[in-house]
Amino acid sequence: MTRGRAPLLGLALVAVVVAGWAGLARMGIVAPAPGAATAAHGALMVSGFIGTLIGLERAVVTRRWWAELAPALSGGGALALLVGVPGPAPELAIAAAAAVLALVTVRGAPAGDPVARAVMTAGALAWLAGALVWASGAGAFRAMPWWLLFLVLLIAAERMELSRALRPSRAAALVLAGGCALAIAGVALTWWDLTAGLRLTGLGTIVLALWLLLRDRPPAAARLAGFPRFAAVSLAAAYVWLGAGALFLITYAGPPAGPRYDAMVHAVFVGFVFSTIFGHGPIVVPAVIGTAIAYRRALFVPLAALQLSLLARVAGDLLGRADARDAGAVGIALSFVAYAAVMASSVRARRAASRQAVREAGLR
Repeated sequence: MTRGRAPLLGLALVAVVVAGWAGLARMGIVAPAPGAATAAHGALMVSGFIGTLIGLERAVVTRRWWAELAPALSGGGALALLVGVPGPAPELAIAAAAAVLALVTVRGAPAGDPVARAVMTAGALAWLAGALVWASGAGAFRAMPWWLLFLVLLIAAERMELSRALRPSRAAALVLAGGCALAIAGVALTWWDLTAGLRLTGLGTIVLALWLLLRDRPPAAARLAGFPRFAAVSLAAAYVWLGAGALFLITYAGPPAGPRYDAMVHAVFVGFVFSTIFGHGPIVVPAVIGTAIAYRRALFVPLAALQLSLLARVAGDLLGRADARDAGAVGIALSFVAYAAVMASSVRARRAASRQAVREAGLR
């Protein structure tokens, strides 16, 4: 790992740990998190953890030193929240991170797909808009649709970069553009009418979910062995959760709080986003830390735990069962801990294998 990336990855990990703690604290399961973390649970998760992780990954792909300013600013903004720096300094630091990421996506990766670049840039700009809405004091629920759009578009674009099957024809690109346009228009509408805006966002999101599911074809890839199978299963789960989140958005009616809102938000931010992170981890982590990993089938354990825990949380929300909801929340946190442990052991196993290979080569 380069010296510059090590502390940035550390900031992302601190952000996700404290964000998870804050989420459980909001439910009364654990003691309150430090500083303003409990109130900033969503911002820490989206910007402090996922935004920093995406910024690091983009810096590696684009190979430009200044691209690392994005994760530095988002990680720094999250740290400022944790230590109690008053607003709007943390919020503006995250907005600056989003602006840098937008510049990074405009430049794109070497030989990058232009459609993917356009979708990714739109996602980065959505992150910027959400950060500015949040910095204005309008409330996290006003920023949430922009954060949702940021992650949906960024992940869709990254799948287009990673998968040749997703390089769209003209007709497929038009469908993709239509889904993106509906989602963007819906998110913009939430400023005036939250219910109508979220419903329109849901229509665009379900187009994107179906587009990804049908074109990425994870069920077919799941017949492969090793890491391709794990990635395919993770992505299939992610796209199903994105579709479920879209249906919650389409049928949304009510205040930006409560069980149904909780189910809607976590279907997308946990089901879609974290399933994708789990699936991409064996690709992204080696690129960021500069060390290969040994794939292990044990990765399926935290992936399965994440899916079952989220099902329990959503079911608890919809059925009014606080015990199931709370158990699901704890299970989600533990699944992330288990995933991190398996990934760490995979890194150690690969390093041990490399040292053994060097020793054997020296004996010849």
